[in-house]
Amino acid sequence: MDLRSGYDTDPHSGLQVAKYMAIIPDGPSGYIAAPNAEQITGPAFWQRIGVGMDQYVFRAPSNNRPMCVGGSGGIDRFAGFRRIVHATPYRGHRLRFTAWVATGGAQQVSFWLAAGTQWHQQRGQLKARRTETNRLLNGGNTNAVPFGGNHGWTPVLIETGPIHKDADHISYGFDLQGSGDVWVYEPKLEIVANGLDPRTGNIIMIGRNQ
Repeated sequence: MDLRSGYDTDPHSGLQVAKYMAIIPDGPSGYIAAPNAEQITGPAFWQRIGVGMDQYVFRAPSNNRPMCVGGSGGIDRFAGFRRIVHATPYRGHRLRFTAWVATGGAQQVSFWLAAGTQWHQQRGQLKARRTETNRLLNGGNTNAVPFGGNHGWTPVLIETGPIHKDADHISYGFDLQGSGDVWVYEPKLEIVANGLDPRTGNIIMIGRNQ
């Protein structure tokens, strides 16, 4: 499978920093690389994230083609895409993150969907309203599911909730750990319609038979 043909290299590729960084919008002037702090940047932008990002190439076309991350990093390096949105409209609801994933020689690919509190609380908040810094309140990931090597298009589903009343942001995305290539198509975040028997907790699946 060669999905690289016809792609231009993402201009945000090649960041030579060893720390966990995120490439985020910087107003009308463009983008900046900042230390990861779970920054909320909304549903329109896929943040580029990782450790050792200079060892990876990002591709995020705007013409509805698959996103791609490829590289030759060590197993202690990773790179990926994520979105972080405000939690307010999702509180009290279950959320579902779905996508299609394909891999080529990948060491490990992981997906996540999580709700929590940001790393840095704003000053001036009432002390009684402050929550523990960077607290995970809902969510899960596919880290316990080995998914590497070579795969054709495979469905991914993560469901969690109801989203906690104290959550201030929702984060969802994927990353490539180590070397290889990963393509992700049609990522989607949606509210799960309430059924007669509402579910709680997490549902995590890669492939149709799990």
